[in-house]
Amino acid sequence: MTCKQSLGFLALAIAAPAAILAQPSALVASGAVTVPFAFEGKRIPVWGGDAILVADGPLASPGNFLGFNHDGRQVFQAGFSIPGASNTAVDGFARGADGTLALCGRSYASDGRGAPFIAWIAADGNSQQVIRTAPYHARVIAVAPDGTLWTVGKELNADGSEKSGVNPEAGVVRHFDRSGKSLGAFIPRSSIPDPTHLTNQQSLLAASADRAGWLHYDHSNRGAYVEISPDGSITTYPIPQIQAKGMRLGGIAFTASGDVFAEVDDLNGSSNFSLFALNRSAGQWLPVSIPATGRWALLLGASGNELALTYGPGSSYSTIHFFVPGK
Repeated sequence: MTCKQSLGFLALAIAAPAAILAQPSALVASGAVTVPFAFEGKRIPVWGGDAILVADGPLASPGNFLGFNHDGRQVFQAGFSIPGASNTAVDGFARGADGTLALCGRSYASDGRGAPFIAWIAADGNSQQVIRTAPYHARVIAVAPDGTLWTVGKELNADGSEKSGVNPEAGVVRHFDRSGKSLGAFIPRSSIPDPTHLTNQQSLLAASADRAGWLHYDHSNRGAYVEISPDGSITTYPIPQIQAKGMRLGGIAFTASGDVFAEVDDLNGSSNFSLFALNRSAGQWLPVSIPATGRWALLLGASGNELALTYGPGSSYSTIHFFVPGK
C-alpha cells in the first residue's frame, strides 16, 4: 500500500490518558515542514517521537528507514535485514517516544519457508534485536513509552493457514517486553469473525504507558476501537461513522492531553475527508473543523499535543502540516 494507492492505512500515536476537560471542536495550524523525501509510491509514513518515520526500498520489504524532525532535518537512519534470510517482508513499523524503531513481519529462507518476527532497532540506528514469535504472526506493531511492544496478529500453522494446528482462542493482541517475553495475550481469535480485521490494511495499533489502542474496521462501516490495559481490562468504542455507503479511516491519533482524533474518507464521495474527536463519556465521535488544502488527507500521528497531517493528491505528500487542538 502506498500514499497514492490507498488512504486506508492509519498512522497512530498514543499517549497516557488524561482527563479531557473540554471537547475539541477545531484544529489550529501550528506550522508546516517539507521533508526532503518523496512519500508518493512509498509506504505511508508515521509520526511519533517528534519525527516522521519513512520506509525506503521495495514496498513489501523496505530495507532502509529514515527519520526527519519537526524542522525537516534527518535525525535517524537504519538499515534492516535478518542474517541468513533470502527475503524479509515488513508488515508493520512504528517509532517510539525515545526514537526506537519497531518492526514486525516474516523472513524467508531460500526454500520459501517463512518465520514470523518482531524486531527493535535502537534510536542511534546501530543495533537491532530480532525475536521469533511462531506460531503467532504479528501484522501491526506499536511501541510503548517503556520500550515494550504491542502487536496485533494471529496464529498460523507451518503452511500459513488457520485451518489446523492453531488455537482459535489465542489472543490476537499481544504485549512483549524488550527481551521478547510475552507479557499478555488478549481478545481471542474466535471473537473476530472477519480475518481482514487482523491485517495491516484494516487494523491499527498504538501504545501508551498503561494501555494499547486498537482500531479494526472494514469498508462496510463495521468495526470497533478498543483500549486494552496490561491487566486485561478492555473498553470498546464504535468507529467514526459518515453518511456513505463505504468509508475508510485515514488516520487516528492520541494527544498527550488524552484527546483522540480519527480522520475518515468517503469512498463514494467526489472529495472531502472528515475529522472526528472521541467523546469517551458519551461513547461517540464528534466532528472537528480542520483547515484543508487537498482532496484527501493522511493523519500521520501525534507527538505531545501536536498532530501531523499531509494532504493530496497533486503533491508528493512530503509537506507535513502541524495542528494543535482548539475549542
